[in-house]
Amino acid sequence: MLFAELNAAYAVLIGSVVFFGGAAVLALAWAFRNGQMENFARGATSIFDPDEPLGEVTDNALDPHRDAKRSTPRAGHDD
Repeated sequence: MLFAELNAAYAVLIGSVVFFGGAAVLALAWAFRNGQMENFARGATSIFDPDEPLGEVTDNALDPHRDAKRSTPRAGHDD
């Protein structure tokens, strides 16, 4: 009884690995066929525009000195 259940579990596991692996291979083949892998630079810079130009930091979240620039402490924090 246990042997049959174990075989069924292995069959489901192996079947799902084959199915999802095949789907990944087909998706990658589709991407190559449709030119999705030709120009990575265009895709990487497509989010930039005149309001946020390439190479210029416009967000202070990544500024390592932002806490030193802050003149007043945040509410609820002992600075």
